[in-house]
Amino acid sequence: MDVASTLLGSIIVSICIFPFVAVQVGSNKKKKHVINTLNQMAQNRQCQISTVEQCGDYAIGLDEVNQMAFFVKKNDEVALENEVDLKHVVECYAHTQSKTIRSGQDKKEIITQVELSFKHKTHEKKLADFILYSENFNAQLGNEYPMAQKWAKILNNHLS
Repeated sequence: MDVASTLLGSIIVSICIFPFVAVQVGSNKKKKHVINTLNQMAQNRQCQISTVEQCGDYAIGLDEVNQMAFFVKKNDEVALENEVDLKHVVECYAHTQSKTIRSGQDKKEIITQVELSFKHKTHEKKLADFILYSENFNAQLGNEYPMAQKWAKILNNHLS
């Protein structure tokens, strides 16, 4: 009787734990894929990423020697890959776009997009922004704005 109860309990526990393990394995696989894509982008430009940070479905990387910044965002709906040569950048800053929603007398400001933006030295050329969050592609805003602020500071320290 004890062996049967132990076996039945083990099976039930395994069935309950399996979905969590499967989700974790899938999440780790996606993270590795994003980082690998970022490294591949850098290699295509003869660069090597020295600083990298991955969060959710995006990753930002920096080649300090060649002064290049790389960005990859991949999820089911969108795949964005951008790079910026920091030698042509004056400033990097965190930027948000928002909209105001009224409900009766209340007004709420809702962030619709968070991006890492770059100011070109000549102002003639528009550089690609790194879009960390967009309400069109992401269900919920997380820590994208603090991440954008952190990386703006990191990248500004490497501008020539």
